[in-house]
Amino acid sequence: MPARVAILQEELFSTAVANATSANIKAGFDRLGVTLEGLEIPLHNQVMIRLSGIAGDVSVKELRDPKVPTAWNDNYAARAAITGVLDRVKTTFDAVGDYGVQIVTETNIPNPAGMGSSGASAAAGMKAAIYLVRNYVSDFELPLRQQIEAAVKGETAHHYDNVGPAVLGGLVEKKGDAIIKHRVPEWPALLAKPANVMKGSTVQGRNILSEDDKAAYENDRRITGVKDAVVRQFVRGDLRGLASTLACFEDPVERKRSEADFYGAGITPRFLGNLYKSLMTLGMPAWMSGAGPYTLAVVGPGMERMDAAKRVFERAYAGLGYTPHFIHAKLSNQGARRA
Repeated sequence: MPARVAILQEELFSTAVANATSANIKAGFDRLGVTLEGLEIPLHNQVMIRLSGIAGDVSVKELRDPKVPTAWNDNYAARAAITGVLDRVKTTFDAVGDYGVQIVTETNIPNPAGMGSSGASAAAGMKAAIYLVRNYVSDFELPLRQQIEAAVKGETAHHYDNVGPAVLGGLVEKKGDAIIKHRVPEWPALLAKPANVMKGSTVQGRNILSEDDKAAYENDRRITGVKDAVVRQFVRGDLRGLASTLACFEDPVERKRSEADFYGAGITPRFLGNLYKSLMTLGMPAWMSGAGPYTLAVVGPGMERMDAAKRVFERAYAGLGYTPHFIHAKLSNQGARRA
């Protein structure tokens, strides 16, 4: 029996949020990402969507970040909602009559910062659209893998290692065609970057790598072995083992970007290696979050450890003449959800 379809009601709206993420975890370039939750500031993006009676009209309004495009086909949340979800159910959904779409976004995640703001917007847009459809088509479901694919349609760079954890929560691994979620301890974390240093776009960061670079990375068994070890240590809660694994592995993607001055003047492979080893002595795993410039250190329990991590960053950046800017967060298992 076909699903019951409600009559268009403009007062029916749905809202969803999705968290920030940290991807490219050292040996996990394009294959490994984890979800973050802000402890002092919101590290999530929110999307509200409803149908309107203005046939064919799509309007997008952004509440916080003036840099976010409001043309729907340039907006990650709108594109994921429309091309990823609403277009899938167009035939059934047309039973409500001619309609338009109104979308309101609230972008809280700093961008660009290497925290997956675009992936979070796409995930929240996708989820809000699913909740909206259920207002009209009572038994509508979209399997989780299709939810990720719908969000990827909105996030044009196709970053599964950002979109996956934004949708699912936790540590998400792309292994061949499979996308696997692992639950992680919700450890406190500290994100730090040199004040006044902003990276270029993620697209620029990717363009530093040739296609041969990407293929070599994908096929390097040593890198894959390190990535598998990182997953095991995350899942086991082995903070010190994870710190050692990450500090002793020099990621070729990170090296190329630092050599190209993508992270900021003086942030060289040697600087990063010394920073990671200093944090390792405290039992704190660290990596360049996404395409940077924020470096993420997983601090673990205890406020005194957070203070110790801050001192490491302050000493390191002072040597380059920088003052670090900090964001307090924690790892999270919470995926995209109703607001």
